[in-house]
Amino acid sequence: MRVTRSVSPTVRYLIVGAIGIVLAVFVMQVLNRQAHEMAVARIERRTEQVTVSVQQSIESTLHVLESFQALYATSLNVDRKSFDTFALQMLWTHPEALRIQWVPYVVAGERADFEAAGREDYAPDFQIVERDDDGAVVRAAERDAYFPIYFRAPMDNPEGVVGMDLGADEARYAMLLDIARRGTVAASPPTRFGTDEPYTIYIYQPIYAQSPQPATDSERLDALRGFVILVLQASDFFAFAFNRVDIPGMAVAIHDADVPDVTLFETAPADMRESAFGACSSTESVVVAGRTWDLMFVVSEEGLWAEAQNSGLLGFLIVLSITVMLVLYLRQRTQAEAALHKYTRSLEEVNSELLAFNHTIAHDLKSPLAIIVGYADLLQDENLTSNGRRMLSMIPKMVDALLEMIEDLLKLAILRDAKAKVEKVDVNAVVQRTLERFGDSRDSIVIEGDLPPAMGHPQWMTEVFANLISNALKYRDDQRDLRIYIRAKPEGDRVRYEVEDNGLGIAPEDKARIFALFTRPNSSDERGLGIGLSIVQRMVTKLGGHLGVESELGKGSTFWFTLPKG
Repeated sequence: MRVTRSVSPTVRYLIVGAIGIVLAVFVMQVLNRQAHEMAVARIERRTEQVTVSVQQSIESTLHVLESFQALYATSLNVDRKSFDTFALQMLWTHPEALRIQWVPYVVAGERADFEAAGREDYAPDFQIVERDDDGAVVRAAERDAYFPIYFRAPMDNPEGVVGMDLGADEARYAMLLDIARRGTVAASPPTRFGTDEPYTIYIYQPIYAQSPQPATDSERLDALRGFVILVLQASDFFAFAFNRVDIPGMAVAIHDADVPDVTLFETAPADMRESAFGACSSTESVVVAGRTWDLMFVVSEEGLWAEAQNSGLLGFLIVLSITVMLVLYLRQRTQAEAALHKYTRSLEEVNSELLAFNHTIAHDLKSPLAIIVGYADLLQDENLTSNGRRMLSMIPKMVDALLEMIEDLLKLAILRDAKAKVEKVDVNAVVQRTLERFGDSRDSIVIEGDLPPAMGHPQWMTEVFANLISNALKYRDDQRDLRIYIRAKPEGDRVRYEVEDNGLGIAPEDKARIFALFTRPNSSDERGLGIGLSIVQRMVTKLGGHLGVESELGKGSTFWFTLPKG
């Protein structure tokens, strides 16, 4: 005879421990090979998120120009005081901006009138000026058109600035005319006035004498009134943008794509300055007012190693957890199996008790009620007082109410765990089947138009419509002929079905609680048992829909529910 010996628990633990160690070594080796790639991928995702955040911050700043465009669209004559007030408010809400300027477009024939107006606004010697070869401020030479700085906020160091013709430089003059013809916001190349000065960026918003702006290049140039210029100091502007994002362990440098040797902004933690361009780098781009700015992100060896270490630690914890769980599983399997068998037996007993309870409710409780009704009918033949007969007549009504309550409670119990197969349902057919339950009352029910199909369960939807129609019949207003309207209308990807009546309506204080169990639409009314709407709500919710009511006391109610479109 062959004897089979079971493996002892200790041997099983040793086997699983050895497998766990081998698995841990294997996983750690795989993670060590992949740690670098995973770290780089995470860094690239982070740089993309930072780039999007910086782009959004920059676009938020450019909304200043949209505000000025709207200002000039509402008024053809914005004076100095109005400009200063509006500009200072914009600068207060956008501290990242350095200055805002108004530069009108002055053709040669308008120069004298413009300078006369400037003498009233500023000083008796106001004129359009430029700088000569030696840098001295002189009266601007005669040319076809001028772009003098006229309004400036804040007005710091106005001497030598107000009246300065930006068009004195041929390249800038051509650029301004090109921007005017294109009709779009445009940013200038980075400029600075000294080797130690920070770079400045000018963003030009053309303003036209009509809104919306003309459609063609020539029409736009003819209608040009001037430019609102947003002045940004590159280092402060980008520092403000990066203050809103988290860039731990990264160095960032920003360059204008057309002027790559110019660094507009850079930042790096102190421990990364020596190896800022060592381990891992990526470049993202943002487009602002027609110019492309490149954002270079750099991570040092130390930062990259920290990312990789995090991956290795996570892998180690996962492998360790798996090994511990396997050992615990072997140790506790016998106890778990015994507990599982015991729990299964208890569930079977509970299920049996529930089945017996349902049977008692459905059969044993209904039978005595039927006998009570029968005896009540027999007692009608006895010699009773009128008051006795009245009380006796109440027995069948109360029994019917009790039977209705039993049926509804059974439905609620079944619905607790019930699952319906959701399918495309012909709602017109469902409503027709529902109306067959109401006999002569069907004459009071009007179906308005075709009812579109929905995703649901035919039997449950029949119960929903039946309950809502039954409620309307129970709470009718005896002072007028009852009318019930059934309709549907699409709402996006759902369909809203409505059952409207002209009955008693629902008081505002009752609307919030009528879907609760054993709550009637009118708290002082004894019609109904307060279960039907709870059943409706459970069915609609299980079908993925919503249920609600709109009502006014004395004018009727509209119960509605939504389901996904069929």
